[in-house]
Amino acid sequence: MINKCIGCNVDLVEYNTLGGYCPNCFSVYANELPTDEELKTYYNQFNENYHGGGRCKGAADRQITYAETYLKLINKFAVGKSLIDVGSSNSPLPNLAHSQGYSVTVVDYIRPKNLDDGIIYIDTPLESITLQSDGYDVVTAFAVIEHTRQPLIALEKLVGLCKKQGTIIIYLPEIGHFSDINALGTSGWFSPPEHLNLLSRKCMDSLMRDLNCQPIYYSRFELNVMRFIVRYGIGLIEGVIGLCIKKINYKFWMKNRQKRISKFTGLSMFVYEKH
Repeated sequence: MINKCIGCNVDLVEYNTLGGYCPNCFSVYANELPTDEELKTYYNQFNENYHGGGRCKGAADRQITYAETYLKLINKFAVGKSLIDVGSSNSPLPNLAHSQGYSVTVVDYIRPKNLDDGIIYIDTPLESITLQSDGYDVVTAFAVIEHTRQPLIALEKLVGLCKKQGTIIIYLPEIGHFSDINALGTSGWFSPPEHLNLLSRKCMDSLMRDLNCQPIYYSRFELNVMRFIVRYGIGLIEGVIGLCIKKINYKFWMKNRQKRISKFTGLSMFVYEKH
């Protein structure tokens, strides 16, 4: 159980019945953490059913689109051709990167079913991994940190896997947005035992600077403009309504916030350079 924000060292305030949040950076942390065995069982089933978020219909095509988008970002910032992808699940990214000449290693609880034979697989949670080489040019963790029980250790491991001057790319659910702070409901991203800890941009940048990594790119991530407008339009509406209610009747706002789940689900993409 985390009692203080790992980035701000501030005591947490009750977020909902499942966790607490930092009043300074708005990161969210679970009250109770699952065991190794519980996580192993959960992710064995998770990988069987995971379809990349959203509707099941069209999931395979959507996963390819996500992987191609990730690879464009990797190609833009990569300083070399060795890549380690943590928490790949069923993503086609490792195979796509391998087909483009990257030397790829995958870390996950369960070996992905369709992983190419030429890709090295390491069976371990991120928090338990030990360095398998002199470091990688590119370290990627797409939608992984929020699943870890000890996010600071997870980030330390990612940094440890990276070569100096190498690139670390991290994709996270967005927290600390206008909607998260004001909406009449808490974030739908917070869902133990799946999403255990949600780190805000302020928290992430602070932690990574402490680990000698410089932020070089950030974006609110979406596959296309229309999806972005819909997603953040919902967030804006929820935030405005919630803020008005909060100003009029704070007790009513807080009571209902604890019961409801917000519809806003923003996504953040971070790129860091290790010094």
